[in-house]
Amino acid sequence: MSLSALKGPGEVETEILFSRIGGYSGAFLVVEGDDDSRFFRGRITRNACEIVIAGGKPAVEGGIQRLDAKQFRGALGVCDDDCASLNGCRLPSTNLIYTESRDLDASLVRSSALERLLAEYGDSHAIKRFEEKHGAVRDNLLRIALPFGQLRWLSARDGIGIGFSNLRPFRFIKPNWSFNPDELFDAAANQVAMDMAKLKALVDTLPTVDPWLVCQGHDLIDILAIGLRRGTLGSRNPGSEQIAAILRASLDNADWLASQLAKNIRQWEANNAPFRVL
Repeated sequence: MSLSALKGPGEVETEILFSRIGGYSGAFLVVEGDDDSRFFRGRITRNACEIVIAGGKPAVEGGIQRLDAKQFRGALGVCDDDCASLNGCRLPSTNLIYTESRDLDASLVRSSALERLLAEYGDSHAIKRFEEKHGAVRDNLLRIALPFGQLRWLSARDGIGIGFSNLRPFRFIKPNWSFNPDELFDAAANQVAMDMAKLKALVDTLPTVDPWLVCQGHDLIDILAIGLRRGTLGSRNPGSEQIAAILRASLDNADWLASQLAKNIRQWEANNAPFRVL
């Protein structure tokens, strides 16, 4: 665990205030963790913006709200949406922005970075055969990841308490990407001593929404890893961590600046001149 993972709202606030007192006059971009920092490091304007790594979403939100209470200017927090918009939650500060998909990794899978990853690690013939039979890789990723995302959403929304460390896609998805969601629902129901039919009925009550706001990035990347390792999309084994790193590096600048997240950051810059992030 990195030291940044231990930072709470108070530590985030103190770090920024001390930096300002020390003479730094630029903007602060507060992110949830190390992976987010790696994504933004090459995309901020270095002399105008400093990245602050917090210990998760509550630390970002809490730190920004503490700074708001002091009428501090120049700090922007970026967090994963994590179904907040689906649950009707409003951003607690004008100095906070949520990702346009459920999280940053999902946004990267949604972007052209996926095609660049597949070009590097996939087998073009295997991908063509797969897409001729089943449709686009991206659509199948969403389809397979959706039941995992729905369970995560339901569990968090209703306080069901399902633990997902033992419910990763590697346990349920076959090498050819076949998947029986009932096996996932049964394992989840057993974990919380609930009848599987009741759990499925609860999942069925979830509204039909944009699946990019439901599917979690880690699940999408694990499913990609299964496809790339076991022949569906190729036979190389970059592993989930490497896939995430390649996706972060593969998003080109034009696609990044066209994303809703970048546009929202630009809007924050316009509302908070002269502070600059990008």
